[in-house]
Amino acid sequence: MPIDKFDLKILEVLQRNSRATLQEVGEQVGLSSTPCWNRIKQMEATGVIQRYTVNVDQAALGYSDTVIVQLTLNSHTDIMIDDFGKALEEIPEVLEAYLVSGDYDYVVRIAVRDTRDYERLLREHLYKIPGIRHSKSSFVLRTLKQSDAPLRPPESAQRSSKKHGRREGAEKKGPAMIQCLIRYSQASRRSGARRLNDRQASWQCLRTCVRPSSGRKSTWRRVWAWGRRRCRALSGGATSCFRPFAATSKRWAASWS
Repeated sequence: MPIDKFDLKILEVLQRNSRATLQEVGEQVGLSSTPCWNRIKQMEATGVIQRYTVNVDQAALGYSDTVIVQLTLNSHTDIMIDDFGKALEEIPEVLEAYLVSGDYDYVVRIAVRDTRDYERLLREHLYKIPGIRHSKSSFVLRTLKQSDAPLRPPESAQRSSKKHGRREGAEKKGPAMIQCLIRYSQASRRSGARRLNDRQASWQCLRTCVRPSSGRKSTWRRVWAWGRRRCRALSGGATSCFRPFAATSKRWAASWS
């Protein structure tokens, strides 16, 4: 299922407080209760939201220390890996276990009360698992960061959002650019210093409207280049270019309305 910015906001609210009501979620997300409910149900059905749980302070339960254990097995057969995983599941102090690449085969996170409790766990549980060849233990001194899944939109959604933002910027610049082109075209029909001053002012307005666009050759760059070529044709005072200007401005105005 595609995840948009509203889904990410809903997930952020639920990660902070999974007991938040639909009204509270809607107020923080900017949607009414019904769309929030539909989005939450859809994310539950597709597996984005797997379950609702609580965060427990393990130190309050007596497990004040955390140990990171790296393990290497003698064999890497499917039977050995399955048996080792089942053995870890039976140890309640094991919080997480990962099969990793590198020098060690597994990384295991274990909660213990103290060093004596960890020694007991090694003797009674971990070292009784067959197939362990080598182990390395590290006690966690301080937890610097502990968070849930990062809530960032996919790259495709980011590109779509940037494209939408550029389109919104273009829509805002559109009417001003039309007025600049019309002013420039009208100035070409005047004479003398007034024509020169009006044309310079309107052309500066046009450059201001178009220049801030992105460095890529965007639509506005192409329009700016086209407008420059057409406006230069007016240097001789020809008024025949005014009709293409006006017709093009009307088409732009219809597309921006």
